[in-house]
Amino acid sequence: MRLFWFLLLVSACAPYVPVNHGGQTRVAALEAHQLTLYLEHLGTQHGHHVFDLEVINQSTAPIEVFPGRIRAYSDSRPIHHERGPDINRPGLPLHMAARSPDFILNFYQQRERTRQTMAAIFSVLSVGVMVYDAVEDNKDSRKTVVTESDVNRAVQRDAAVVASVAVADAAGHSVQAMAQENYFLPREVFPDVLLPAGERQRGKIFVPSEINMRYLRLVVPIGRVEYVFDFKRRTNS
Repeated sequence: MRLFWFLLLVSACAPYVPVNHGGQTRVAALEAHQLTLYLEHLGTQHGHHVFDLEVINQSTAPIEVFPGRIRAYSDSRPIHHERGPDINRPGLPLHMAARSPDFILNFYQQRERTRQTMAAIFSVLSVGVMVYDAVEDNKDSRKTVVTESDVNRAVQRDAAVVASVAVADAAGHSVQAMAQENYFLPREVFPDVLLPAGERQRGKIFVPSEINMRYLRLVVPIGRVEYVFDFKRRTNS
């Protein structure tokens, strides 16, 4: 049973690769209507599948690209639909919209604020544990006879101090890492954009990882055209 859950976890962490390339490349490419699109699964982070999307506008007119309009479908079997399935019909693959740029930026900022709060709490608790330890050590130093029970309590207090300091330090480093991540994030997220003729745009697309089965389809609507990308979990078989 443990082996089953281990294999399930490993499978869930495996990257998605394009269906039509036999797992030989992680980048899917589509070219039609004077547009070229590249899409690659980068991994899973904070409850989202993260994709790298690049759109090259080779037409003579600007185009609108909105990440929040991208649709994702997931199934345990290959998805055999020419376009994105009609989400109103029952019995179809799980579906979900990609996150908008504003949602992602707010989501990560909220995570940073939450971690800052937790780091402050752990820091206060750590100071409290150290003060308590110092007070108790001072009491023990005044005793004429130190019992084995006193020694054991002192050892336990010292261990609590070490643990609380380690937790506070880890929380502080976590906040620093998140702050650095959020600093670069606005430049990494694919924005809502009116892409001029002859220009290109590249950035990250975030899809909720609730849809996490073996096959995954992303439908990228641009104008009246839907660009369909099919992925599957890369396995050793």
